[in-house]
Order: sequence, then C-alpha cells, then structure tokens
Amino acid sequence: MPAGVFITLEGVEGSGKTTQAAILGDALRKNGRRVTVTHEPGGTRAGETIRAIFLDPAVSLDVAA
Repeated sequence: MPAGVFITLEGVEGSGKTTQAAILGDALRKNGRRVTVTHEPGGTRAGETIRAIFLDPAVSLDVAA
C-alpha cells in the first residue's frame, strides 16, 4: 500500500481554512490523487452536533450571557 500524506491547515476562526481545504482538495483530485477532507470536531453524530452549536450565530458561548 502506498504511503499517504496528512495535511493540516491551522488558523483562527474565520481565516478561510475550510475554503482553502476545499481548493486544495479539488486541485489534488484534478491531479489524480485520492483525497479525504475532514474537520474538527466531526466524524461522529455527536461531533457534528457539537460543531453545529459552535457554528450557530444564534448560540452565545459568552460566559456573561
């Protein structure tokens, strides 16, 4: 089995990591690479639910709220 490559994109929220991951994934696929794009938290139903809470602008995570 050929060795794979694991690439991570780091940055603050709203910096464009998801956009860049999609662009990179598309470019690699066009070059014949097999690509899996993931994000955190994710991969499970619970993880996807937690992610949805963090991304929901109607939910305040402010301690003082």
